[in-house]
Order: sequence, then C-alpha cells, then structure tokens
Amino acid sequence: MNPSRSLANILRGHFPWFRDEERSGVYESVMVEHFEHAMDEEPRDHVDMFFHYTALSLNINAVNCPACRHATTGAGMEYGFAVRRYLDLIVDTSLQPGASPGSSLNIGGTLWTGHAGVRSGYSGEHFALKVTLAPGFASYSRTQASPDGSLGRNYNFSAIVALSADVRVSSHFALRTTVEQMLIRYKSTERDPPGRETPLGTSFLSHDNYINSTNWGVSVGPVLRF
Repeated sequence: MNPSRSLANILRGHFPWFRDEERSGVYESVMVEHFEHAMDEEPRDHVDMFFHYTALSLNINAVNCPACRHATTGAGMEYGFAVRRYLDLIVDTSLQPGASPGSSLNIGGTLWTGHAGVRSGYSGEHFALKVTLAPGFASYSRTQASPDGSLGRNYNFSAIVALSADVRVSSHFALRTTVEQMLIRYKSTERDPPGRETPLGTSFLSHDNYINSTNWGVSVGPVLRF
C-alpha cells in the first residue's frame, strides 16, 4: 500500500512488496538474475531467412479517391541473426509495387521499406512466438516532394512492432505468420510561422510539421533456418 516505494522496487527489478530492511544484504533482484541468466544462454538457432508475402493497409492516392486507405500487397525478405537464445537481430526489407497510383507530396508509386531492430520471445522445438521492434524507413518512388514539382523518391522515418508465430516442420524449415503495426512519419504541407520576436535566420528550431500514420499488415511465408 505504498505506491511510490512499490514503483521504485519495480524499476529496480524487485517485486512491489520488496523491503530492504527485511532482506539485508540482498541487492540482486530475482527478475534481473533471471534476465541475466537468459541472456547468457547460447542460441539454439543461428540464422533464419523469412521470404514473405505481405498485405498492408495504407493511405494511398487511388484513381477516384486521393488519400484513402486501401490494402496493398507485396513481397519481401527478413534476415534474423541469433546473438543469444532470447535475443535476435533482424533486418527486413519489402516492396509494394505500384502501391499508390497517384502522386502527392509524400505518397506515390512503389513503396520500399527497410527496418533493422531486435526480436525476442519463446523458441521451442515445434513452435516459436516472438515480438519484434525495428526502426527504419519507408520510401515512395514517385512523389511531388521536389521543389520544382517534378516527381522523385522520398524517404520517411518508419518503425514496426510485430508479433510472429512459427510452426516448425523440421529443424531447417518452418512456416511463419506475422501481424505488424507499421508507423510512417510524413512531412506535412503546413509549416509554423516564424516567431515575431525572433530575427530571421537566428532560430535553430524547425518550422516543419509531421503526421504519424499507423498501418496494419500481415505477412506469411516460409522460413529457412541454419
């Protein structure tokens, strides 16, 4: 019944009801001890390659509906490198051909995404369930971001949070389904006006505004493990 001390214990890796005066000389928490033990375990797998077909819900410029949400499809590949039993490094890239038929400031043409991050979770002999967190970029091939109005490629910050499940057919082959949430950060056409009391060119703050777009997606495909 002491919220401040309970929160402090949680941040230290202890249970909320832990009290130092009751356990003198005990500094290492049970949670941290289990976490360090898990991180010391050698990985059972080393490298996996995930060839995936992806369906992604995006805001695109359709023929009769600019800036409308539609489901686009594409393909990609994910590489996973096991550094510990419960920690993987991943690199994922995918392509959505002709995702947006029309062009605007941030959206148009084929969508190319690339992400690199970490993955962790349960990995058993016949089944695996893991969570991925990876920042990266999302790039459209034909946008109106150029000052002269010509069409060109742009790059936007992006990040994904994904939950993947593997059904392992053999020691080197599995089938994977991934549900992901992809955030794409677009530059807005609206800019903040310059400050009235700030001399021109003396402020280091940007006047640009950005829009965060969240997009759900599903990927399925085979996994090769080595």
